[in-house]
Amino acid sequence: MPKRVASAGKARSAALSAQLNERYDPADPDALLDVFYPSAIADKPLPTIVWVHGGGWVSGSKDDIANYGKVLAGKGYTVVGVDYSLAPGKTFPTPIRQVNAALGYLVSNAERLRIDPDHIVLAGDSGGAHIAAVTANAIAVPSYAAMLGIVPAVERRQLTALLLYCGAYTIEASISTARSAGFCARCCGRSAAARTSRTIHASRRPGCSTT
Repeated sequence: MPKRVASAGKARSAALSAQLNERYDPADPDALLDVFYPSAIADKPLPTIVWVHGGGWVSGSKDDIANYGKVLAGKGYTVVGVDYSLAPGKTFPTPIRQVNAALGYLVSNAERLRIDPDHIVLAGDSGGAHIAAVTANAIAVPSYAAMLGIVPAVERRQLTALLLYCGAYTIEASISTARSAGFCARCCGRSAAARTSRTIHASRRPGCSTT
């Protein structure tokens, strides 16, 4: 049964339901995720934000972004926080394979978890933004997925958008890759000097600005 939790927003915000510590890979002790969605509209699938936590690849957990996930869920989304194995115990591309497995689990359990499998936003901050970006690239570029030894769990059309915040990537290359994969991409950030820590928005929305 889903657990009811209070929203992290204003007192008047709708209550949320939560599915905590879902194991998305039975063979992996690190493979846990949390799901939050509005209780009032828990009878239908919702656009889904899958957030990969930050921590420089060596620290952090899904618990760190739980309150932010609740805020987003209060806006009418299903929000998922994903745990993955940390370095130096595990190395690249283990987190990419884990996030890919998490996406597969979410799609397989879409009805129970209120996931809209055709409207998934893959997001992350810091090291999680890097993991989200690489996972999205593997989904969009078959040759890259093969190089990583990954069979994408979702199709490119199922990714509605990417939201990458303060991650490790080259801005120009990331935007170029996103656009070549069929996304409309733009960069947001106040500091032109901080070129590896700005925010990238990429979506499949037709006609959006790319400047």
